[in-house]
Amino acid sequence: MKNIVLGLIISFISHSAWAGLDLSLPDMNIPEMGDPSSSVLSYTEEQDLGKQLYRQLRGSQAVIEDPELSSWIRALGNRLVSHASGTRGSFYFLIIDKPTVNAFAMPGGVIAVHTGLILNTESESELAAVLSHEIAHVSQRHIARMFAKNKDNVWKTGLGVVAAAIAASQDPALGQAVITATLASQMQKQLNFSRQAESEADRVGMRILASGGFDPEGMPTFLSKLEPSEAAYQDITEYLRSHPLSIDRLSDTRNRSKKYGSRPHKDDKDYAYAKAKLQALSRTRLKARGLNKITLQHYLSGWKNIKAGQFTLALQQALGSNQADKILKAHALNGLGKYAQTITLLKPLIINYPDQEALLVPLLQAYLAKGKTKIAWQLVQKSYISEQSSLEFLEVRQAVANAEGQISDALLIAAERYIRLAEYKQAQTLLLQATRNSTVGIANEAKLQNLLTQVNQMLKNSQ
Repeated sequence: MKNIVLGLIISFISHSAWAGLDLSLPDMNIPEMGDPSSSVLSYTEEQDLGKQLYRQLRGSQAVIEDPELSSWIRALGNRLVSHASGTRGSFYFLIIDKPTVNAFAMPGGVIAVHTGLILNTESESELAAVLSHEIAHVSQRHIARMFAKNKDNVWKTGLGVVAAAIAASQDPALGQAVITATLASQMQKQLNFSRQAESEADRVGMRILASGGFDPEGMPTFLSKLEPSEAAYQDITEYLRSHPLSIDRLSDTRNRSKKYGSRPHKDDKDYAYAKAKLQALSRTRLKARGLNKITLQHYLSGWKNIKAGQFTLALQQALGSNQADKILKAHALNGLGKYAQTITLLKPLIINYPDQEALLVPLLQAYLAKGKTKIAWQLVQKSYISEQSSLEFLEVRQAVANAEGQISDALLIAAERYIRLAEYKQAQTLLLQATRNSTVGIANEAKLQNLLTQVNQMLKNSQ
């Protein structure tokens, strides 16, 4: 029950409606193994909570599930995590399709960034600076430390917040009133905590940024654009509410970046291509900064045409020779029914990258359309499902299993998809259906029972 309440509290405090209260960021130093936060929220509990929060976000927010974009933000985030000290367990990176310039961290390594922030950055180092800052919040265990520091009143406050969350789901105005009444006496204290924790996350984040090979100047450059007098970004209100900015904080990051010295960083081409694709596919209709090269303009137009169903025009725009361009071309070819050409294009790539979901999705679709279900099934069996597998990939994987007559596998994959959306009741129904299927083999039987045990426990905890 304790973890559930914490999950509800933390899920709600991360919501933009009252991100300005920022209860998740206290003033603490780098945690040691025996830090007091562990008495309230252990590392294991925090990891379990992180996984559940990640699933809840995917099930309730407009998360970008495109496998290529999901893989890109994970690769960038994990590159930075590898240079962060004090981190344990998995990190979960995701993009939420909102026009606001915002990013936030949650316990257990969950880091979300809005499309508005990505599209408004002008260098990869700026984006990496934001991710490094959020990674620092996780590595410093700021949220768990807030609970440890306020353990005497956290449950009273937490119950008020949960009540507000329930009220807000029915009446946002009422929910906000409950929040205000519950937290007014603590607001200033928590805001002070957040400013100090923001400074600590800046310091730790800049070390991560520089160690990862990025330009430390990316952090003060990003922060300077958030100054109200500059207003360089399109909608910075939400970010400033959850990440208080002060003259001292900005000055500190500038001074620290100078101490690292000049470290020019050449943006990876994946950064520019990701921004172009994000602009094309996002429903926020923002224009990405810095996409001036003609190759990027063709790529951007290509994905816009894919989205509009104009596959002939999209194919005309797929002119490049790198992997991103080939994936665009494959989707255009599939849209035109030229499945054999898709197979010829992607088959050599999948040999070296058998688990790349962005390659697998159009290739599996082409094999299905050509009736080559056995080959598609062999490819599926060589790949694996992770917690962060895209929903698009899971749907295609399920279609392949059904086409090949692997019904129990199809049910298991469908259940896995529901699990990743925290829709455990639907997953339970499918798993129970799979237990009654006569084609379940020994390997699937063990996996099925394991998943069913997990799902039953999740449902029990939610009661």
